[in-house]
Amino acid sequence: MSILWNKCEQRVALLLGAIEGATVSDAETAYAGTISTSTVRPPDFPPTAILDSCVEAALMIAHAICESDSHPETSTFRVLSSATATGAAIPSSSSGSVPRIGPIRRVYDSSSTNRALKRSTSQRINDWLREGTGAFGAYTPYLYATDGITIEHTRTNVIVEFCGFMRETITANVGGTDVIPLNDEHEPYIVFGATAILAGRETQYMALAQQCEGKFQQHLANIRNYPDIATNPTGAATG
Repeated sequence: MSILWNKCEQRVALLLGAIEGATVSDAETAYAGTISTSTVRPPDFPPTAILDSCVEAALMIAHAICESDSHPETSTFRVLSSATATGAAIPSSSSGSVPRIGPIRRVYDSSSTNRALKRSTSQRINDWLREGTGAFGAYTPYLYATDGITIEHTRTNVIVEFCGFMRETITANVGGTDVIPLNDEHEPYIVFGATAILAGRETQYMALAQQCEGKFQQHLANIRNYPDIATNPTGAATG
């Protein structure tokens, strides 16, 4: 991960024609340095607005990663819930108060996150809860079921795995190391997304806004539909 906020901001300013400089040399100096009120023009695109738009684009990319079943970065945002009893609502946040984004992943016995439960049906779980060990002999199953709202299971408590992040996760390095906590492949799309947000404010930039928005939305779709290596090892197109 080596994407820098400042570099993305400068690239956005360049696409918007907002780099200050009466000569190529002046523009080069402004572009190569740290973005500031003295390096951008006109007043339509102040540095803080450019940064905010870059952050918004990065947040949307992180959100798409959390929604993907098989993107390589999905595990980066893996979090675990607190212990959850059967019949409880599916956790909406982690044990550290990180909000859940996207579907739940695995469900573990709370006594050991090395022991995952198998997804089953509500009927089968209720049979076991009603009959106890008589429903499965002496065997205590590791099963769970959900209806999208609640979770039922055959353990005392479970830990639910899902993806999530808070804004501070993405913006933690702003003003510090300046590194964006996403893989390098996302850099141009953070720029496209941020440019689309800002360019859409001005009629004269509408064509640029539409072009950048198209590229950005396609990137988000590619993330969400990242090939499932387990079922499609070659990554070839399916369907």
